[in-house]
Amino acid sequence: MSNAISMLPSSFVGQWMAPIHWYIVSIGLELELNPAILQNYSHFVDAAEFVMTIKARSVNDIIKLH
Repeated sequence: MSNAISMLPSSFVGQWMAPIHWYIVSIGLELELNPAILQNYSHFVDAAEFVMTIKARSVNDIIKLH
């Protein structure tokens, strides 16, 4: 895990979080995208946050994510 962490600059987290949380869902709602698309996208966001958060995870945590 430490090798992967050293490869990702901390600024990366802030760069991808802004568009994902503040813009894409809001734009999708404004454009009246299919709610199922936005729901699937929210699952992607949950997964991305899960893997980008430096925290010990149990097998049950990983199963829930799946």
